[in-house]
Parts: sequence; structure tokens; C-alpha cells
Amino acid sequence: MFFKISPCAVVAAALFIAVWPALPSHAQSDTASAILEAARASATAGAPKQTVEPKSKPVQEVKPVAAPVQEPSKPSVSTVAAEPAQPHRTINQTMSPPQPKKRKFRLDPAVSVYYPTSDKTVDTFGNGWLGFGISFGLDDEIVRKDSFDLRIEGIAKNDDDGHAFIIPIGVAYTHRMSAGRKFKPYLGAGVSAYVADIESQTDNVDSGTKVTPGASVFVGTSIGSAVRIEANYYAISDVEDYDLGGVKLSASVRF
Repeated sequence: MFFKISPCAVVAAALFIAVWPALPSHAQSDTASAILEAARASATAGAPKQTVEPKSKPVQEVKPVAAPVQEPSKPSVSTVAAEPAQPHRTINQTMSPPQPKKRKFRLDPAVSVYYPTSDKTVDTFGNGWLGFGISFGLDDEIVRKDSFDLRIEGIAKNDDDGHAFIIPIGVAYTHRMSAGRKFKPYLGAGVSAYVADIESQTDNVDSGTKVTPGASVFVGTSIGSAVRIEANYYAISDVEDYDLGGVKLSASVRF
């Protein structure tokens, strides 16, 4: 570093050198100290002041940190093995065609009361003949609207004067009407061969066993799935001039 020396300082230095030998020792020491202090003050006053500016720190640009993308977790091998893949089902596989209903054998025993319509027959053999019959058929699990039955029945009347005995054997067609929950009405007709045997001591009649043709019509209703009530009308050819036709009321139970 270089110091700037003024002219006054040069003159003072010259005078100091001239009078320095004449000064006592303690005065020399004090004077030298004073001169040095003055020189330092002069040099400090003349030198330009240096200002130290604080260094600014560089501004660091803050960049946004993107969140890490998480990949979807993959099922482990054990999980995949434990859950078998579901097969693709088509509409044809889901909606299978309905299976045909199974047919089953049907047996209907019945009891009946028979009322002949001919006055001559009633006068000779009386009224209220008792009967017992059985009908056979094949039915689906759900009752069919139309069906055919094989019917066999025995109707008889006995008293002290004689007896009358009729066995209708035939086929009947049944048509079921509107199907309600409890009552299921129906109607039908049938053809039969009637095995008849009549005897009357008063009229001196003994037909023996004869077979005569005939037909029938009937109406009835099913009550529930087992009980059936029916009314029949039998049209039977005459046997020994006796008209054996009449009305029959019956009740049957299905097995």
C-alpha cells in the first residue's frame, strides 16, 4: 500500500532532523511517538475509504418436485392361484331349455250314489244305488289341461225282491277349465261297455250277465290337488225292458 505525503509533513520532518540531536533522551522518545501518530493520522485521513459490500448469495431456483408415480400393485402368485378365472358364460349356457315334465301313473278310487231316471226301474229296484270305482291315467307333474282316463266302476242295488248290478268299463276324456288355486273345474265325456245283471221276482225277470253299450257326460271340480267331486249322466241301452240310465254323484281321492 502507498501513502500520500503532504508538503507540511516534509517540512516537519526536516525541522525534526535539525533539532533532534539537541533534545534530551526522554523528549526524543515522546517526540518520535507523536510524529508517528501524526503521520498515521495523516495517512489515514488522506486515503480513500473502501466500503466492503456484503456479497449476496446467489438465488437458487426452486424447482417443483413431482410426486412419484405409484404403479398399481400386482397380485401375488399365491393370490392368482387361489382365485380361478371365471369362465365366460353366454346366454345359451345361462338360459338352458326347460326340461320336459315327467309323467306319472295316477290312481283315483271313488265312491258314488246312483239314481236311475226311469220310474219303472225305480219302482222295481229302488233308488240310491251304491257304487265303487277306480280310474287310471297318466299325468304330468303339473296337471294337464286335457287328459284321457280308463274308468272301471261297480254299481249295485240289492233287496228281498231282487237285485241290479252294473259295471261300466270305458274311456273318458277330461277337459280342465280355468285353473284356480283351490277349485279346478272340468268337464268331459266317455264311452263305455256296461256289464249288467238284473233280477226281479215280482216281474219274473232274470237277465243274467249281459253287455250293452252306452255313453256318459260329466262335470266336476278338483279341490286342491287330491279331492275331486263329479256328477255323471249315464245313457245305457235297455236291459230286459229296463232303462238303467241315470245320474251318479261321486267323490274321489287321487293317489
